[in-house]
Amino acid sequence: MAHLIGIDVGTTALKAVLLDAGRGEIVDCVSYPNRAHHPQPDWSEFHPDEMWQGVAGCVHTLSDRNRPLDVRAVSVASMGEAGVPIDSEGRYLYPIIAWYDPRTEEYPGFWEQKLGAWELFQITGLAIRHIFSLNKILWLRANRSELVRDLSKWLCVEDFIIWKMSGRYATDYTIASRTMALDQRTKSWSPEVLELAQLDADIFPEVLPSGTVVGELAPDAASQMGIKAGIPVVAGGHDHLCAALAAGLVKERQLLDSSGTAQAILALTPRFQPTRELFQSAFTHYPHVVENQYVVQGGAPAAGGAIEWFARLLTGGVGSVPVGAYAALFTEAAAVPPGAGGVLCVPHLLGSGTPQNDQVSRGTLLGLSMDHTRGHVFRSVIEALGYSLRENVEAVEAALSERIDEVISVGGANRAELTLQIKADVTGRTITAPQLEEATATGAALLAGVGAGVYADVREAAYSLNVPSRSYAPNSNALATYTQRYHSVYLKLHRALEDVNRELSS
Repeated sequence: MAHLIGIDVGTTALKAVLLDAGRGEIVDCVSYPNRAHHPQPDWSEFHPDEMWQGVAGCVHTLSDRNRPLDVRAVSVASMGEAGVPIDSEGRYLYPIIAWYDPRTEEYPGFWEQKLGAWELFQITGLAIRHIFSLNKILWLRANRSELVRDLSKWLCVEDFIIWKMSGRYATDYTIASRTMALDQRTKSWSPEVLELAQLDADIFPEVLPSGTVVGELAPDAASQMGIKAGIPVVAGGHDHLCAALAAGLVKERQLLDSSGTAQAILALTPRFQPTRELFQSAFTHYPHVVENQYVVQGGAPAAGGAIEWFARLLTGGVGSVPVGAYAALFTEAAAVPPGAGGVLCVPHLLGSGTPQNDQVSRGTLLGLSMDHTRGHVFRSVIEALGYSLRENVEAVEAALSERIDEVISVGGANRAELTLQIKADVTGRTITAPQLEEATATGAALLAGVGAGVYADVREAAYSLNVPSRSYAPNSNALATYTQRYHSVYLKLHRALEDVNRELSS
């Protein structure tokens, strides 16, 4: 029985899964908290040794619970952008600054001035944001200059765990892309960007395709993890993309809707094509863990978060909404016909996300009357997420000149059947919902199998999973109702409310 181990180093949790490659099933999963430290208000950091010990502990527990094991390989998926600076002796120079930490918010202005947003997008496929690794290095140089003088390597989180396991400095294309230093046209470190940052390319590790063997599991790491030394350590990838692999996003004309608290939208294209349309819609564009495929990534900052906020408001509660109260809301919403009785919601509780990219836009309820119930309101929220999904699907189609036939939906906000059926009815696309619990770590395990030769390639790995799924086809009558409302009202709302929202935010 061939086993594969996938590790997910996430923002709040460290996870390890054990995959039975023969049956295509997850045997077990272990999760430890990933503790963030806050040395100043709003700052968030991870201690490298704590992170490594947590990862090793997850795997050790997994091993102890499932002996005997025949582990063929191990791989890592991780959060992007965050990383640890180390010196030539392998000593940590500073804690890992969390990807979302705001201390680097001054640096987007630096890049706007030195290079420009459109120029940077054409090189890196990224919109200018404070989160990327280069900005953390610039902050360290400005505020901890004595440490940066000793900087030998910058290791993103995946790279750091790989180094601890194998002793080799290496990264994969997807994580390298989150540094803001990778030239997507050549898949190498960008001389132009690094010159502006006054950094040498050799501070970054070697870049490899996901699913490539980096080295062997070192004896000391093997002892800490409770598995045998010498097995292949395999390059993994960015967490969203590993989850997409496990969900089956491996070919064009598919789109992944991964909706938890926030929503990530992913579609595939076989080449890097940084179009004006993608840039203006604030999509990012970088390699997938599937070789010779690129992702187009967008989404919304409030998806499941919007549903939860409205549910809490409508039930009069505080904190988490009880399961029974949620069920009642969905039952009431299901009894309301498509169109929510004329109620329409704009779910921009944290800004619009793609394709408007308007941080000032805010949530709105329209069309309310005394005849409406909370079922109408709650259904309008779910329908709004469907409209947002359709808008993103159509923006991707326009940018790539290719129709999206299938939407794969995963994540906690996509578990309700009503949500999935409404999304099918609004978008006019079939919605496929694989029943995946730990998609990110599972994707890493699949990449481990590619590196070890268990699978011929990444697509075979994805198709090997034995995961039940549900499928939702659009209802033609509901689609007609939603299409009329989408064109006649929804698409006009952002522009109609734009000046009002700016006045309210001033």
